[in-house]
Amino acid sequence: MSKQALFGCRILILEDDYYQAYDVTETLKHAGATIIGCQARSLDLTELKALGTFDVAMLDINLGGKQSFGFARLLQSHEIPCVFVTGYDANVVPQDLSKVPVLTKPVDEALVLAAIAALWKQAPTIGGGTKGELRQ
Repeated sequence: MSKQALFGCRILILEDDYYQAYDVTETLKHAGATIIGCQARSLDLTELKALGTFDVAMLDINLGGKQSFGFARLLQSHEIPCVFVTGYDANVVPQDLSKVPVLTKPVDEALVLAAIAALWKQAPTIGGGTKGELRQ
């Protein structure tokens, strides 16, 4: 994938492992993406809105002992695509989130880039605004 393949893509990362977060952030930045936030926990709607618009989210399933499935559902309700990154088996993902791609740790850089690029290309433009715009 080219160095600027994700130029213009705005990404939110939820990952509680510092080294994993750093590595994936650097990988995505190298591909031209803008990281709008890298958090070690799920966010509520108010915090999410404060981040502004973004295109794709990358979520660790286990964030400090709490699962990120509720946050993934919040994103889905706003038509923001996400990908799970986890050390768990993909079978832990609830049925209603079964269409969310799952990458297994340790993640391969090429797989991360491919998954984010695919989601970014599929992301809808919401309400005539930009991708990832949160509705009231």
